[in-house]
Amino acid sequence: MTRSLRVLLLAGVTLAAMAASASADMKPVGTDSFNMKHLDFDAATLTRENFYDVLVPVAKQEGEVNLYSFAASFPVFWKEAVIPGFEKKYGIRVNFYDVKEDVAKQQLIAVHQADQDSPADAYFAPGPTPAETRNTPIIANLPLADVLPEAKNFDETLLHVSFGFDHGGTFMPLHRDQTGMGYNSALMKPEEVPADFPALLAYAKAHPKQVAITSPLKGGSGENFLYALAQSMLTGECHDKLASDFGWDDAAAAEWVKTSGCFTPVWAYLRELTPLVEVTNGNADTQNLIANNAATIGTVWEDYAYTFVQDKQLPETYRITLLANGQDGGGDGIFVVRNAVHPAAAMLLIDYAMSYEPQFWKMKNMASRTARKDIAITDAIDAKNAQFLVPEAIYRKYAIGYPTVPVMTAMRDAYVAEIVSKM
Repeated sequence: MTRSLRVLLLAGVTLAAMAASASADMKPVGTDSFNMKHLDFDAATLTRENFYDVLVPVAKQEGEVNLYSFAASFPVFWKEAVIPGFEKKYGIRVNFYDVKEDVAKQQLIAVHQADQDSPADAYFAPGPTPAETRNTPIIANLPLADVLPEAKNFDETLLHVSFGFDHGGTFMPLHRDQTGMGYNSALMKPEEVPADFPALLAYAKAHPKQVAITSPLKGGSGENFLYALAQSMLTGECHDKLASDFGWDDAAAAEWVKTSGCFTPVWAYLRELTPLVEVTNGNADTQNLIANNAATIGTVWEDYAYTFVQDKQLPETYRITLLANGQDGGGDGIFVVRNAVHPAAAMLLIDYAMSYEPQFWKMKNMASRTARKDIAITDAIDAKNAQFLVPEAIYRKYAIGYPTVPVMTAMRDAYVAEIVSKM
């Protein structure tokens, strides 16, 4: 798929593009050739229509597929909702590996640099991975968005863009997530629940150490709190630049965050807030403080906290909301790894994981939102359990996307310099 076509897709001209790509031959993304050693099928002639006819016999001959998964809460999804059904349907063994994200990424980069076969065929990885590995590509340049039959049921923009980076349809949006403020409704009156960032500061002043904020360096809920704070406090040109990729120049983004003056109100807010709250060393630590009544409100992942409620690690009086003018959510994805040994089986596995039944199971059992357009959260979760999720009206009003990866990296570094080192 050409870059000009991807731009049209992102601009909203999606229906014609989807119709054209449905029967078009598959072309490598970003280069003239596929970056795969073990393609035992003619990738150039693969289409959405002939996908199963071409790949199933090849995948069965491959016989197995090696799956890496980084997310601590996701083994249950693979082991209950995906692997048994996939193995039964295709007779292809799935070798599952629960990996550490930083270790797996460095391993795959080293394998790529040595031009060796990949130990993984498919990798469920964090959303920023395409941007972070753009200069050391570990992602196969297969435009999965154009050929996977299940991809036609997904949000078109999310099929092509992750964390502001246009990856050309190589990184499939398997999982959507949302961060927010979780609280114990038995300990907070409705009028006490903060509606925005100034109100949260006021609550922290009135209730010292009753607010728990995950460290932006230790867990995603706190990291996203930092980004959302900036997105709320920055205005005008400063706010617009949060969405700039700075030409994917990390140094330029770091210089802007450090010297522009745009972040002065962010650091001032955090210097005032931090001494008043409990800064925790992880998402689970924050949720445990709420569970033990050591904190009344704190930063959480919506789906992770939901599993705590289901496992009775959080009380049934737990609730979650989003602060105005928004809190960040995004998602993680799955891709075929460059130089995968079993690429046909990997593509089949990804397509299966994106199908209706696994995605519905994931939402119903994990409160893990989906990019599929034919599943609503109310389809999968009953009213009793929906109360442990962000209310739909608040979600639609205040769920926002992330700044770009260079900006996020620069903000985390600046947080260390401006807050951690001065406390």
